[in-house]
Amino acid sequence: MSDFLILKTDHYKFKIKVSNNTLYNKIISKYFLLGDESQPCLSFILYTKEAQEIMGNDIIYTANLMNIERLKECIMNDVSHEYFEKYSSNIELLNEFLKYIKNNYSYIKEIKLNDSTYIPCNKTDTLDLLSYYIALHGKTWYEDKYNAYSKDNYDKYKEQLKNYISKEFKSKISWDIFYAKYILLGSNFAKNIIDNNFEMCKNIFEISKTFPEFFNSINKKIIREYKCIFFKSWLEQFIIDTIKIPREWFIPLHQKGGKSKSKNYKKSTR
Repeated sequence: MSDFLILKTDHYKFKIKVSNNTLYNKIISKYFLLGDESQPCLSFILYTKEAQEIMGNDIIYTANLMNIERLKECIMNDVSHEYFEKYSSNIELLNEFLKYIKNNYSYIKEIKLNDSTYIPCNKTDTLDLLSYYIALHGKTWYEDKYNAYSKDNYDKYKEQLKNYISKEFKSKISWDIFYAKYILLGSNFAKNIIDNNFEMCKNIFEISKTFPEFFNSINKKIIREYKCIFFKSWLEQFIIDTIKIPREWFIPLHQKGGKSKSKNYKKSTR
């Protein structure tokens, strides 16, 4: 007998398996799984209040999000490829799931996650989503959408972010240096596009006051299906050289002005 959580969002429906883990005949944790165990769309574990007696006070306050991945196979309702591309199942799923946790496990203070999300280029290559989002927006997706924070040299990371988005930092790097250090070391695909539009790219670089402004301007010139392979390597390398990005993040669940939207959910048993 298994428990299932049905989550409904604006555009999707998800069926999440819920398993109990016991110790000394007490349910000490719950494991949530969406999709296949070998490639889950979401896997999540939280500790129950009963675990507090066995494992101490602090452990129950932090839940762990192990995986979050955007796969069409994990959606219950039948949707077209165009529909799936238009509406982000990841964002809707995470918003709704966090709302469910807040409403049903109010003692949990934060969600811990280790980010390894990416944009697929093809069967073998990927683009690191954190690097891409920081390049364009000057912060991670988790910070932008959920006011997330890190406990891993977060102050230093914030200082590096502040420097990266500044006009002063941009003014210290010329187009020639940027091209030679990053574009030449990137993929031939990106290099050929930039070389074929060299004066335009150089002009965009020189009139942009900050690097996020430059990357956003270039991003608008590249059609969606080519973005990953175009930015792969050279954009990642530039961000890696500039900012040490934490990979462990914490999403606070109880804060004023939260951005998650509530929907309806129901629980079914099979």
